[in-house]
Amino acid sequence: MHLVKKAENVRSCRNIFHAVIATLGLGLFNLVFVLVPFILLVLMLLFVFIMGVLFTIFGPVVFVYSVLQLLGMPSFAIWLSPLAGLFISIGMTSFGLLLIIGDYYLAPVLLSRRDPVPQMEYQRYHRHGAFPHELTET
Repeated sequence: MHLVKKAENVRSCRNIFHAVIATLGLGLFNLVFVLVPFILLVLMLLFVFIMGVLFTIFGPVVFVYSVLQLLGMPSFAIWLSPLAGLFISIGMTSFGLLLIIGDYYLAPVLLSRRDPVPQMEYQRYHRHGAFPHELTET
């Protein structure tokens, strides 16, 4: 903010250039240190949700294959006995539902800030060029 005030008081090409560069630097800082972690967090939550949906969908598919194998029909199976396929299908479906439920409860915890005041004070410090206790209401 010091450079912006300096550019307002003494209007020269150099002061205006420095003020613009300082403002762009703060914008780049916010982009790298605020936006990128947020996007990575959202992608992680989306990945966990997709994996949960896939496990939940393929659990019943494995169940059908194991029942077909129990009935004597030849079917593709990676397990040795049809009974193992039944338990694998129950485990896959349960694990998928646990991933979905866990993602449902984890998303608000990770995406919401409990106390946004320190971040706002930090931003005010960068905007005004003073420490938070030195700032007065404007």
